[in-house]
Amino acid sequence: METVLYSIGEFAKKSGVSIRTLRYYDSIHLLQPSNFTEGGHRLYDTDDLHLLQQIQALKFLRFPLKEIKEMVERKRVPRDVMTASIEYQQRSFEAQLNEIKEILANLEQLKRIVEEEPTVDVSVFSSMLHMLIWTNETDEWLSKHLPNKTFEELDNVEKLDLDKEWTKVLTAIKTAVQEEISPDSEEAQQIATQLSAILVKTAKGKVDTISPQIKQAEPLDFPNPFTEKEQQFVTMIMNRQ
Repeated sequence: METVLYSIGEFAKKSGVSIRTLRYYDSIHLLQPSNFTEGGHRLYDTDDLHLLQQIQALKFLRFPLKEIKEMVERKRVPRDVMTASIEYQQRSFEAQLNEIKEILANLEQLKRIVEEEPTVDVSVFSSMLHMLIWTNETDEWLSKHLPNKTFEELDNVEKLDLDKEWTKVLTAIKTAVQEEISPDSEEAQQIATQLSAILVKTAKGKVDTISPQIKQAEPLDFPNPFTEKEQQFVTMIMNRQ
């Protein structure tokens, strides 16, 4: 039976490994072509493909290329070595799986936050997304600057309902600034009342206790949903409360 030979391009396509990688494997004597054309171009056969499959399998288990070279040359390795690598890969995938589950939960939470909104303000949405994705950093910052009991009480607040309320009031503030609503207007004062209420709810009625501690803390690296003009508007309407 005639041996089937593949050019490096054909072999790369068939194996799913890049030409650059095949050239590198050749240079370190890990996988060298079985033959060459008269012009000196690499040719690979089915045995080379079988060897490449072994290399890729061992790479999947995170073995270094130097060890892979020794393993395929010896053809056998101690069971404990292989088991240890399999267990390492299991732990790695379990960590990735947990991360994916957390991302999916965050996306579901975001969907539920905006499901009642006809339009979504990008800066408000970005802040909400950041808050969900980096919730561990936010919690760590709060726990560092608040008494344990206060932090535990804040951590038990119903987050979905609060996030929806925050989305509405932050969007209302942005809309008011865009429409150049006067800080003295009744509409602006309604926004201030809503903002005060949600602050109290978020802080579990401990705004007076928490505010001085937060102001003295180093700033949290968190995206601000407001422009400078919007921040000035918030300051003005809250001062009129």
